[in-house]
Amino acid sequence: MEAKRENGLIVRGLSGDKKRFASSRKHMFTPLDNITIYTDQEGLPIVDVFRRMRDSSTAIPAGGDGKALRDYFTEIVPEHDVERVYSSDIKKVLFWFTQLMDADLLRLLDEDQEKVSSTDLEETRSKEDKKSSKENE
Repeated sequence: MEAKRENGLIVRGLSGDKKRFASSRKHMFTPLDNITIYTDQEGLPIVDVFRRMRDSSTAIPAGGDGKALRDYFTEIVPEHDVERVYSSDIKKVLFWFTQLMDADLLRLLDEDQEKVSSTDLEETRSKEDKKSSKENE
């Protein structure tokens, strides 16, 4: 995403090609941070699925065989809800992962996690400082 406008977004392709306007009337935009995979307990953020896929030694199956894709996904996310995660969902996740990997954007997963960790640390320190200042009064 290059910029926001009132009626849509200005986006650039992952390959770095030219910019284009994507109207919010025709397209629905959902940040990856908001997407989760159904599991037996709580939802698993898709960025965590991407991390597991990146760190796995198992190759993504070639072709669109639903059973092979399901077996691969079950190895990566064994706790996913088999009844609510459809083959089409798995294909989308694998497609997105491949696109991000080809564009060398998976490194941003770690940067994002470091940013979250440092934010959590700052919030914890702030709370501790407030608590200690109240105790000292």
